[in-house]
Amino acid sequence: AAAGGERDEYTVRYGKNSTGPIAVIVRQDGTSEARYISGSVAVSVDEYRIMAMYRNGDVAVTGDHNGNGVVTLPSGMILYNHNAGKGGRLCDLVTGQEKDSWSTGGQTTPGGSEYTPLLQCRLSDHIGVRIPYPGGPLKVFFVVDERTDNGGLEGRRIKRTFAQTGQRLEHQWDETGPFGDGERPKVVEERIAAISSEEFVSEVRAATDNIIDFDALTRNLGSGDVIPLKGRVRDLPAKDAASRQARVNPAEASQKRRHEYDQRRKIIAGGGGAPAPGGG
Repeated sequence: AAAGGERDEYTVRYGKNSTGPIAVIVRQDGTSEARYISGSVAVSVDEYRIMAMYRNGDVAVTGDHNGNGVVTLPSGMILYNHNAGKGGRLCDLVTGQEKDSWSTGGQTTPGGSEYTPLLQCRLSDHIGVRIPYPGGPLKVFFVVDERTDNGGLEGRRIKRTFAQTGQRLEHQWDETGPFGDGERPKVVEERIAAISSEEFVSEVRAATDNIIDFDALTRNLGSGDVIPLKGRVRDLPAKDAASRQARVNPAEASQKRRHEYDQRRKIIAGGGGAPAPGGG
């Protein structure tokens, strides 16, 4: 510990109750580091330079106190580069075309505390960068989600900003950066809009249009003719007039079947035997 009881470093750890590997460490001398869950270095700051790496180890951002710096996309394309003795250029994030260039004599500085950065963007799900003006100090944003990155169901959202100056032994974040508040995105429930009766009927018809021939069905309603179904659907058998009448008057049909059954029982009881098929 530092003299006077002050802390000599600030750390954030992965894992439940923060007992896992180190995620962020900031030292009193200004050096600091962020690490992915795998243990590989994500951001490194020392007295000479600041550097950020993608998870595969490729360099994303590098810069020094003199303003020299390079920002590289995961594809390998150089997005920004500045040489204190020669100048530099900025390319479009999407097309890769040159957007701006400058010489050492054309270098500008911001006119006030509120201005639009020359470059501010996310380089990956974990690394973001801000450069206020050509040759200006680089700020790196680091975000990691324990739950997503470690395949677990629990975990925090760890976030930190890094620069070569102004590192404090406490939590630091900038909500105006490319990750906003840096919190895990909220899941918005999908809402299904209500539809009218006409729309519902139209959707049903569209869904069954390849199965039922509605025009033939309309022409043959009540005729007793077979209406063939389209597609791989078994044709329904035709129904005779008695069957249709039975559906209309189920009670009458039931009484008739009961009467026929009683008659058959009487014939059998009288020794007449069962009637022949189709007989009376």
